[in-house]
Amino acid sequence: MAPTTESSAPTAEPRLSSPVPGLILLAIGAWFGFVILLADHFGLNLSFGIPSGIQASIGALAGIGGAVFFLLSSDVRSPGRSAQLLLLAGVAFLIIGSFVGLFLSPPEQFMGETQRIMYVHVPTAWNALLAMTFALVCAIGFLLTAKWKWDARLEGSIEIGVVLAFLLCCQGAIWAKPTWGVWWDWDPRLTTTAVLLFAFLGIIALRRF
Repeated sequence: MAPTTESSAPTAEPRLSSPVPGLILLAIGAWFGFVILLADHFGLNLSFGIPSGIQASIGALAGIGGAVFFLLSSDVRSPGRSAQLLLLAGVAFLIIGSFVGLFLSPPEQFMGETQRIMYVHVPTAWNALLAMTFALVCAIGFLLTAKWKWDARLEGSIEIGVVLAFLLCCQGAIWAKPTWGVWWDWDPRLTTTAVLLFAFLGIIALRRF
């Protein structure tokens, strides 16, 4: 009788059955981080009596949780449809948020109209740091597991982080000129952001070589 041989085919990894948990987390983040504020501008109270500080915490944690869910969910079924829904939702919220920041919100007491760039500058900074932190997690994941899906996530998060870090530096310069009178100041935060940007650009260049 011929000896039995074990199959060398890779074992299929478990698949996440639905993108619904991620969508719910993002919806909660959008509600507490955006919808309540917009409704309040039009005289509607949708906060359910929750203090503003707790609202901000819930919105931030839910938004980060939803983002991490989809960053880790390469095994979600029908990823194309989920990506399309997220893209449409992101574009819609970007347009609405830009309109609120540029036209509905009042000018700041000391910086005046210049302060409006903060409605873009600060979220850019948050997401740039989130993408680069996720890149660190993916790098550690690849070193520990040697699975190429972690390397793919690493490359994608680095590219997103570099784009956002570049935009962050440009937006900071635009804000600094009318505020400080110079396009660039060697402030520790600005300098470390620039160093981070060039470091990740170097990583991308090394990967291409």
